[in-house]
Amino acid sequence: EIVSLLSCNKDISGHIKLLSISDITDEVDLILSRVEAFVETDRSSSVAAQLTICPAHRFNLGLGWYRCSQKCRVPNQLSRHGPKPHKFPKAERGMGKTQSQEILRKTGIFVPVGSGIVECLLVPFYMKKKTSVAAFFNYF
Repeated sequence: EIVSLLSCNKDISGHIKLLSISDITDEVDLILSRVEAFVETDRSSSVAAQLTICPAHRFNLGLGWYRCSQKCRVPNQLSRHGPKPHKFPKAERGMGKTQSQEILRKTGIFVPVGSGIVECLLVPFYMKKKTSVAAFFNYF
C-alpha cells in the first residue's frame, strides 16, 4: 500500500549508527537523501507533503539499504584515488548528507548517503591538521 512519505517514522538510529552517518534526522530524510532529493522534510513543507512511497522502495531506500561496497566512493576528481575502483581504499565511515550534496555540487556525480568514505584522503597532503569534508570541497 502506497503511503505518504511524511508518515514514514521508523526508528533509524541503529541503522545510521551502523553506517556511521551523522547528519540524517529521520526516516524521511534518509529516504530522500538516498535518491538525490535534498528537500526540506519539515512536516509543513509543501514539497514533502506531496510525496508518496511504496513499501518496497521504502524498505530499499530506508532501513533495508546497506553499503554494498566497502570501498571509498568519493569520485576520483576529489579524492585522487586513481583510475581503478578495485584499488580504492577501504571506507572508514558512511557519507553524510552534507558530503553527498557537496560532491554532487562539485562534480555532478551523485553519491548516496551512507556510501563509504575515507576522511584522511579528503585532506590535502599539505594541510597539517584534519579538516571537514565541506571545507576540503570548498578548496576546489
